[in-house]
Amino acid sequence: MRRQQVLKQKQVSAYDYKAVYDIFHMTIEGLEKYIEVSGYYPNWENRKQIHDNNTVVDGLDDAEKSFTVSLFGFKKALKDTPPSLQEKIKEEYYKWINATGINVSNCPERLKHWLFEINEVIEGKGENFSAKTALWAHENVQKMDDEEFSRKMNEAFASIQNPLNRERGVAKTFEGQSWNQINLESKFGVGSSEQGEKDFDQIAKEIANRHDDFHYHQKDEQPKYVPVNNENELTREQRDIINQVSQELSQQGINVPLNELVPVASGGLAFVLSLAGGISWFRRRD
Repeated sequence: MRRQQVLKQKQVSAYDYKAVYDIFHMTIEGLEKYIEVSGYYPNWENRKQIHDNNTVVDGLDDAEKSFTVSLFGFKKALKDTPPSLQEKIKEEYYKWINATGINVSNCPERLKHWLFEINEVIEGKGENFSAKTALWAHENVQKMDDEEFSRKMNEAFASIQNPLNRERGVAKTFEGQSWNQINLESKFGVGSSEQGEKDFDQIAKEIANRHDDFHYHQKDEQPKYVPVNNENELTREQRDIINQVSQELSQQGINVPLNELVPVASGGLAFVLSLAGGISWFRRRD
């Protein structure tokens, strides 16, 4: 068994080692965009660790789907990599958790499950996620007509050409090196891996026994909301509703879940109340 592990490790080049590490950071980039669009944290601009995030998404549903695809790709890339790389990535992951200030008391339920799943993937698990994501992707392709499928394929092909050309040049710089000869720098140096691991363990302990029931891919028929960035996007009726609900939330004794999307009975609106008391508003996408 040990000999088989060594043989697998020898097949991982220095470039592959670095590439998988970079794919992990791309996955975190997708996660940060999802958190940003979700409005979970009103001060996310200060919390986030990737400040040149150019990920383009169309609302919350699209942001989560984009992150899911990134995580799926990361799982595939991590296969048969050396345990040392997995440990390095786990250390980096815990640094990120600590650097963002996410912990069991301020982390919304759905995000807790995604953080747990990322850790599962890093540890070489996550088979349930992988199987359900593959099925979800197949079902979505089956729904497309020929024109939409062709357009999606062309978009995907065009989007990877520049990164592929760039990576071919990067690969040349690692020629002649083995995976254990390179140094992987942390992008989250301000975080404490030790404290981040403690915070993650508390999150995992809370939701691990119900994670099997987590729905990775929410049904398309569920209401889709986008952040309200400007009052001009709203009707007068919607603005009145926001004022009324905001006044009610400012009163003591109003019991609503923190950091969870709460739909309002009318007006196609929803809000998120942060731990600090800030309110983020969303409107149903047309």
